[in-house]
Amino acid sequence: MTAGPASREDAVPESHGQAGVVSKLFAYAPTTLIRIVVRFAALFIFTRLLSPSEYGVYTLVLSAVALTQTLVFLWIEAAAFRFVERARRRGWLPDLTATLGRLSIIVLALTAFAAGVVGSLAWGFGQFSLAAAILAGLGLAALGFLTNLRREVLRAQGRAGRYALIDAASKIGGLGLGIGFVVFGGWEGLGPIAGAMAALTLILMVDTLTWRARPSLGKFRPALARLAFRFGSGLAVAQGAAVLLATGDRFVIAAMLGTDAAGTYAAGYGVAAQLVGFMFAGTSLAAAPLTLRTFESRGEAESVEIARRYVQLLLFLTVPAAAGLVLVAEPLAHLVIGERLAASSVVVIQWIAPASVLAGLVTTYAELPFMLKQKTRQFGLLLGGAGVINIALNVMLIPAAGIVGAIVATIVSYSGALIAAIIMGRRHFPLPVPLRQLSLIALNTAVMVGVVMFNRSLMIDEFADTSLVMLAAMVAAGAVAYAACSSLMLLGLRKRSG
Repeated sequence: MTAGPASREDAVPESHGQAGVVSKLFAYAPTTLIRIVVRFAALFIFTRLLSPSEYGVYTLVLSAVALTQTLVFLWIEAAAFRFVERARRRGWLPDLTATLGRLSIIVLALTAFAAGVVGSLAWGFGQFSLAAAILAGLGLAALGFLTNLRREVLRAQGRAGRYALIDAASKIGGLGLGIGFVVFGGWEGLGPIAGAMAALTLILMVDTLTWRARPSLGKFRPALARLAFRFGSGLAVAQGAAVLLATGDRFVIAAMLGTDAAGTYAAGYGVAAQLVGFMFAGTSLAAAPLTLRTFESRGEAESVEIARRYVQLLLFLTVPAAAGLVLVAEPLAHLVIGERLAASSVVVIQWIAPASVLAGLVTTYAELPFMLKQKTRQFGLLLGGAGVINIALNVMLIPAAGIVGAIVATIVSYSGALIAAIIMGRRHFPLPVPLRQLSLIALNTAVMVGVVMFNRSLMIDEFADTSLVMLAAMVAAGAVAYAACSSLMLLGLRKRSG
């Protein structure tokens, strides 16, 4: 695959400091918004079209796809993102492109062979549904890899427009086709998977036709292949451990409590993790490549300042969002999730919301020192340990406490992972830990919580807890209170400094 020069409309001008982070954030804002809308639409629609058990199967397949895609393919995607800017600056981008393309073909061939063998074995033992799920899952992982590889190159180049176009087409197309497979094809839990596969196939066909006019002139370089593997394999293990940490409990729940319980847990987890997680993802889309390019071109000192602005923005957005989710969990669950899953998902939303802040800090911020200094294997071992602890805690706690046990295991595991990642990461890179700003954000959030609870007490006699009016009023009151409190505090700090 060849990533041609950035077009004028796609290119995002380089900038630094807080203004740079914010400008990049707005450049990727449409991508983040579309992801939020599509994933919540999928949650809204599929929790109503599918039974709890079918929805559980669907989420288990998605979890297996994410784990497979991470462990098998992510190392190539990560190498593309990490080294494209360096290759462009030093003149070996064509060779890097050719090398990663050859590696992609090899890995895809091995994946296809493994899918055929495992699927045939399942089919031979009469496990037809399992065989279909395996083939669909591995197929989706392979197609997702090819699409992600293209997007990582675009993200490294700062080509937000092209990145957003491919991302939006895959998300919206996958949702629409998935609904069609469920409603008209009767594919049940595999319908959304089939829809995503069809959408990615169409996108890749169109993108391939576009690239034919500009073939790569580079050569396969074994040294580049080794560099990509050394860097990317560690990150793949790290992110695989992160996926296991985020989704491994669903498999334990399904084994111990059934796929119905796994579906309930996944629905509540999805609401909280997606809302908080997309704030992390949207900010990371902009700030992570900016930090990387600053580190490569201007050195460590300036990249530390970018990282400081990065984490301040993350905390400013996600801490109040998590607190707000705890408060509005009940009306939000009944609005977004199907009635068969909504009531039992409320407690999951309330506890996974703060856990999602911990998870986001681990996987989008605390990983920076390991990414920049190419110490991704250490990060992988760290998250791998946290993943093992999470699974062990799930096995111990779920029999006694049910889904609540899985929630406790998640919070404990992410808390330990964040503390360990910061301590280990600061040995390689002076990662900022803005405790003063965090205390101010916590104070503003506490004021927001008080305002929202007071507003709810005034309206509870007229509107039900689960009503859309109550949800809208609580969200509006919280947003206004937090914005006003933050503005007043910022004004006070500026007067004091002046």
